[in-house]
Amino acid sequence: MGITYNNTTEKIIVMKSGQEPTKLTLEQFADLYLKSLTMVMKDAFSFFTFVNSMNQK
Repeated sequence: MGITYNNTTEKIIVMKSGQEPTKLTLEQFADLYLKSLTMVMKDAFSFFTFVNSMNQK
């Protein structure tokens, strides 16, 4: 069962938004895309795990 759009404008808006990658804007600093965000989060978690393991020794 799909979504039904009543007019052409709705269809165009949905098609246009589907063509652009999802991004998170950090004020005027940078745009963070999903792939970049995933990489940053993995690196941050790895760093946190490393620091945590060093504190426990």
